[in-house]
Amino acid sequence: MRSPPAVARRGPGRRRGDRCAGAADLVARDAAGVLWLYQGSGPGAFSTRVRLGAGWNTFTQLVGVGDADRDGRADLYAVGAGGSFLYPGTGSASTPFGPRVANSVNVNAHRFNHTVF
Repeated sequence: MRSPPAVARRGPGRRRGDRCAGAADLVARDAAGVLWLYQGSGPGAFSTRVRLGAGWNTFTQLVGVGDADRDGRADLYAVGAGGSFLYPGTGSASTPFGPRVANSVNVNAHRFNHTVF
């Protein structure tokens, strides 16, 4: 089964201390399963995309959940046949997510939209 492209807002704004703090970032997966980061650069504007990695087409759903682990950084939630995972935000543009953490959310009980704004 081919996963559809997905877009997830990373949260209400970055907390990195850069000049665009408060500008929301977007994470998008293309049809080939490559995940891209679009850093917010002002109201409705984004900088050039940054490739985060391939293989994200194993997930059927990607959701920017805001600060799920309450560490002050936006996180990403991913659901696929292999389970559900939280990718904790790092606050770094070069490696925006830390290692995944298995999540016990019952993914069969709730379906997320592929686009979250």
